[in-house]
Amino acid sequence: LIFIGAPKFLTQPKDTIAIQDQPAKFECLVDAQPKAKLSWLINGKELTAKDGVKFETDAKTSANYLVIPKVTSANFGTYTIKASNTVGEVECNFSLDVLGKIFIY
Repeated sequence: LIFIGAPKFLTQPKDTIAIQDQPAKFECLVDAQPKAKLSWLINGKELTAKDGVKFETDAKTSANYLVIPKVTSANFGTYTIKASNTVGEVECNFSLDVLGKIFIY
């Protein structure tokens, strides 16, 4: 018996405040049968490796990650994670706020 189901989020990325030049990482875990295709977007535009981000998957937990190795003001905005398969689609929005460097004397 195979259960077929539209994607649903088991964990969703959270709104985050990151410091400029520091890394930021977003996690999401999707349950779907058949396996969902994930798309990460910023302000409605799909992110690719050309945008200086990395897409990672944890082989053990199947969690998916969006990693921004070095946050800049260009990374500020509203993000969307979309998961879709032949049965349906689900999406979740979250935001990244970027703080300038903090100098402590």
